Amino acid sequence: MEHKAFPLAAFKVDASSGEFSGYASVFGNEDAGGDIVEPGAFTKAIPAFLRDGFISWSHDWATPIALPTDAREDERGLLLSGRFHSTPTAQEARTIAAERAAAGKRTGLSVGYGVEDWTVDKQGRRRLKVINPLYEVGFVMVPMNREANLAAVKAAKAAIAPHSTATDAGAWDGPANEARLPTERAALRTAHAWVDAEGDPDIKASYRFIHHTVPVGGDVGGANLTACSTGIGILNGGRGGTTIPEADHAGVWRHLARHLRDGDMEPPELRGLSLDSGLSMAASVARILGDVSTVCAKFEEMTDLRLKVGRTLSAANLALIDELITGLQRLREAGDRARDEADDDGKAVRAALERARFLGVKIKKGSDDE
Repeated sequence: MEHKAFPLAAFKVDASSGEFSGYASVFGNEDAGGDIVEPGAFTKAIPAFLRDGFISWSHDWATPIALPTDAREDERGLLLSGRFHSTPTAQEARTIAAERAAAGKRTGLSVGYGVEDWTVDKQGRRRLKVINPLYEVGFVMVPMNREANLAAVKAAKAAIAPHSTATDAGAWDGPANEARLPTERAALRTAHAWVDAEGDPDIKASYRFIHHTVPVGGDVGGANLTACSTGIGILNGGRGGTTIPEADHAGVWRHLARHLRDGDMEPPELRGLSLDSGLSMAASVARILGDVSTVCAKFEEMTDLRLKVGRTLSAANLALIDELITGLQRLREAGDRARDEADDDGKAVRAALERARFLGVKIKKGSDDE
């Protein structure tokens, strides 16, 4: 595999994750290694790169820092667009590149690739006609070609990077905690899992998914486990779903999931189920019922195992059961309004609800007995 590095020009950044665009390669320009990339050289490699390629820091393949969102050739060269991941490593790399650019220091952009076809001209320079595959593009410190550059990094609506904090298993009142939260940027970012970077970072309306407790006095406290699990439920379409971009769902899930794991809870998986996902209503209901059966079986197993050793389920897990029962209750009420009591789907939903309710009663009774 070969690498070629190109410099990054000045660009703009803000406190959130961002998008970037610029030229990863310039046609017709001899680089320090004596190579010249011909127009059309990347055409064959671009589809696979957009499907499987990645952006690295110093060619560390184990930790990608960004993903390519677009790559195409124009009259100048290979124009690349990408979006930084929300991980701490990715945000650290973005900050380093931004601070170097702001200080007038050079940072390079390097492409890792294979050469499928080339010729050698009369000056002994290699002319690259077909570059394939294009494995990755990486931020590096040593540029090779001074005419390619990163044109811009722009702010993006984004999930806030995950962080570990104390957790809270108590009851959750989102509006009350939001009301007590001060309008200070640091506090707002700590308490929420998503920010609209195009909005005002010092107002609450720019943030979503509050999940930290805010006692009287305004100091941000621990991450509330019920709020985190409810937030994931909203990502999965519960309570009417969310209006944040779908591309940000995974980042918000990672943020909330980190807190749940810190509280010794396994986070619910992120699902892509939505009304426009292509699934029929019957298929959607069947999928939900399958998930309910799986959850019921898991909770029954956990309860039996814990009771055998004299332990009970945690308050946080019991709160999850209540959330499940509440959600199924809403589903049954909607079904009752929309279909006859004898409808097969309605019976299936009600059966799942009754099983979940029985499970909740059984677990709570076992907990009380202990």
